[in-house]
Amino acid sequence: MAWALRGGTPANNGGSASPLTIVLGAQVSVGDRIIVVIDFNRAVDPPSISSVTDNLGNVYSQDLVGSNTIDVLNNVQFRHWVYSAPVTVGGTPTISAAGVFGNGTIVAAAYSGLDQSATPVDVSVAAGAYPGNASPTSGATAVTGAVSELIIGAFSNDGQNKTFTAGAGFTVRASGVGGGTNGDIAIEDKDSGLSLAAQTADGTLNASSTWNMSCVVYKLSISVVVTEIQPDVGMALSSKPVSGSAKEGF
Repeated sequence: MAWALRGGTPANNGGSASPLTIVLGAQVSVGDRIIVVIDFNRAVDPPSISSVTDNLGNVYSQDLVGSNTIDVLNNVQFRHWVYSAPVTVGGTPTISAAGVFGNGTIVAAAYSGLDQSATPVDVSVAAGAYPGNASPTSGATAVTGAVSELIIGAFSNDGQNKTFTAGAGFTVRASGVGGGTNGDIAIEDKDSGLSLAAQTADGTLNASSTWNMSCVVYKLSISVVVTEIQPDVGMALSSKPVSGSAKEGF
């Protein structure tokens, strides 16, 4: 794979005080990218997020806004967001998420080999379900623009003590059960493979639940267009996109 996991961390225990914080379970280096999933719920009104920061000074941007799902039975609305930051200052980050919410949970993972630009996402999609089931799924993205990209699956609910198991081919990198009030949450990943295709993030729960599920596909750090040139005649035999923000010819 062209990308690699630096580290993830269990979700924090959640809480109702803004900001929520979490310490990534690994050091990051300049050139890595930190990916954060934040789940907020709120009685009656939709929750909102105002900022994601860390103690090192890395700058986070919003890569996806998940569905605002309404749990009618409990009169709660919940949503998750996916943020990320290109690492410009290395170290072990303490990540904070601020907003307006009743309860929330946060989880994070970091990777090397990803696009460092302000537009790191290739394609994405999000879905939510009430009253839900035990099979959260994001639905399909548009077709990817390059091969071997990082697929992130983000799961959350409004706090029902449910355990998330990764979908086929995915690996859970960080997760937590919120304790009945704070949301259950998970982040999973897999490689997009060597074909351009629509992607779906999914998983299973140990029991039926309302849920939000998102799929975000991240570009690699360098887009390489490989062109084979036949000696002597100068004939281009193949051209294949690999990923990202710059292009090199060979």
